[in-house]
Amino acid sequence: MVSNHYSDAMATRTAAAADAATPVRDRLVAAAAEVFAERGYDGTRVQEVVRRAGLSTGAIYTNFRNKADLLLAAVGGAPIDEMFRGGTRPGATAEGLRRAGYRLPGARRRRWTLLWEGLVAARRDPEVAALLRERLIGSRDQMAGVVAAGHADGSVATDLDPGAVAEFCQALSMGFLVMEAVGLPHADDREWRRLIDRLVTGIGPTGPQLDQGRDTHGNQ
Repeated sequence: MVSNHYSDAMATRTAAAADAATPVRDRLVAAAAEVFAERGYDGTRVQEVVRRAGLSTGAIYTNFRNKADLLLAAVGGAPIDEMFRGGTRPGATAEGLRRAGYRLPGARRRRWTLLWEGLVAARRDPEVAALLRERLIGSRDQMAGVVAAGHADGSVATDLDPGAVAEFCQALSMGFLVMEAVGLPHADDREWRRLIDRLVTGIGPTGPQLDQGRDTHGNQ
């Protein structure tokens, strides 16, 4: 019969081996995500991040310029590619938008917390602000490219500007970030999905068409 002491030792050795096999950058990002979520940006010290990652302080500055750069890596990027898999098959973009909209109320992941920490820090730290602005603009541009693909696959009306649709999507997701921060309750899931269905239908080729330079009320 194997002793508990031997089992514990083997488990510790296995965990250590797994850590050693994980790339240093990934270990730092995972540790930083934990510490940022627990202590916020201002309360996080790089010494705690490297201690939790089981590395030396030099490992951080080999992989990241500073704490702001580390925060950006921990926040990560929006998983847009996963939402819009399906290539250019007919309706692919609209279905991707529908899935993304369905998921918004339930997207209570640590990334939301980290992004909120970044936004709070950005008000006091110009470097954090610049890095987050660059990342968010990149996400919006990527979304605009997805919407443009919707023009090609026939699922998004061609009279809708991709940049405007992308800005709306980003504003909607950022609004959910604020809701998560203060713990606001969400709408009934079925009713939320009905609303998303209506919105996706509205931007489709059979939705209301706009005259160039005018809105639905006839205003310039």
